[in-house]
Amino acid sequence: LPVAVLDSIVDNLDVTPGAEELITSLKALGYKIALISGGFTQFVEKIKEKLGIDYVYANKLVIKDGKLTGEVVEPIIDAEAKAELMQEIAQKENLLMEQVVAVGDGANDRFMLQNSGLGIALYPKDVLQKVASGVITKDNLAGILYCLGAPEEKLKELVPDKEPHA
Repeated sequence: LPVAVLDSIVDNLDVTPGAEELITSLKALGYKIALISGGFTQFVEKIKEKLGIDYVYANKLVIKDGKLTGEVVEPIIDAEAKAELMQEIAQKENLLMEQVVAVGDGANDRFMLQNSGLGIALYPKDVLQKVASGVITKDNLAGILYCLGAPEEKLKELVPDKEPHA
């Protein structure tokens, strides 16, 4: 597959509804944001640029002579790696794991949700729902702000031109 096809997909990438409002609000409140994905760096780097995310980790595709080889550079970001990276970030930011909020939507997020102070499952599969502290069932990440206890007045102040509720 030519890398140009991947670039075209990346250029047309949409973020989950509410992501911009969520990250803008959390950054204004002093949070650090990490995106630890089992996806690929080409996609998460674009999201990092668009949303101002502090940390991104994802799998790196091997590209040779302008084409994807079908290989992925080791190490693979799997469920265990995601949990380890979350702990590394917490240590770097001098946070206890009880202070960490993790959000995930798949089985490979289970260890992150289990090991964080608050684990939020986003329209989850059954396995993730069992380990989550809370569940978001609407396709809008801004609802996470309510899980964190942010009052609507504060949210309107942080993101005045956006409707904060999910």
